[in-house]
Amino acid sequence: RGRSRTRTRWRGGQPGRGRFAQFILTIMSRVTVSIRSFNYPEFYVRHKNGEGWMDKHDHSDLFKKDGSWRIVPGLADPHAISFESVNYPGYFLRHKDALVFAHQNDGSDLFRKDATFWSRPGLAHHESNSFESYNYPGWFIRHQDARLKMSNTAADGPELLRKDATFAVCQSLQHS
Repeated sequence: RGRSRTRTRWRGGQPGRGRFAQFILTIMSRVTVSIRSFNYPEFYVRHKNGEGWMDKHDHSDLFKKDGSWRIVPGLADPHAISFESVNYPGYFLRHKDALVFAHQNDGSDLFRKDATFWSRPGLAHHESNSFESYNYPGWFIRHQDARLKMSNTAADGPELLRKDATFAVCQSLQHS
């Protein structure tokens, strides 16, 4: 109930490389989603001034736009995923210096790798999602003091880190 059926999750290693995985990614690229915190369910991933934040949903039109994403095949590997801003097409969530930003794709190899993530079963709950860096294995997107960051949050790490690195992919806030 209240969960989107458009989640991208793969159990274990890399996602399947078959036609079904490509089919799912193709469908996902046509759907807008929002990304909700596991341990703070009223908080969503959004971009603000080019930075990645986890903020409480304030129901404003701007928040709904800034908190909506298109999941597309990974810029560095089409079997992984990238998050493209809905209200700023061509801008993607990417990590840089252990922080997460929404930057315009500059076409560089480094940008493509920094903006590509593996969708994993949630580190705190298997029916949720965690997003592992493509070019820094073992590093996951997490929130800390409302800022999106990258942390080396191994599955056996502290409980708070696992919760902070677990998210629910749900229907876009623009549709709420």
